[in-house]
Amino acid sequence: MARSSRLLAAVAALSLVVAACGGSDSSSAEEGALSTIAEGKLTVCSDAPYEPFEFQDADGTWTGFDMDVVRKIAEANELELEVSVQPFDGIWLAPAAGTCDMVASSMTITAEREEAADFTQSYFDAFQSLLVRSADEAKYTTLESLAGKT
Repeated sequence: MARSSRLLAAVAALSLVVAACGGSDSSSAEEGALSTIAEGKLTVCSDAPYEPFEFQDADGTWTGFDMDVVRKIAEANELELEVSVQPFDGIWLAPAAGTCDMVASSMTITAEREEAADFTQSYFDAFQSLLVRSADEAKYTTLESLAGKT
């Protein structure tokens, strides 16, 4: 398990480094160092809480799947993790605006978002489904049959 955690941290850190290095003509004072908006910190925008991906536990510690990943990235780069909670609308533009270094927010990768932001390789696939009462099974068989229903 520790080996897979180290591998995940290395892959995630490499993805962040590639994203952080893109689009800048200036060179870092320290070869290989991440360029962050706050020295010594990895600032992550999130629309927390969104359990089980990002939320604060009873002690106020950021936890969840996404937070575990970004914490490993911060540790691998000897940075302190700082989380900035922001509304989801437009959060994917925050790194370009200089609000944060990266986003961790269970975000679906779309062509529109890829035009404005760099993404790591997808690490979680989610699917949507609809539950219908057994008594209504024959009534709701298509998306059109759900039109106007709440």
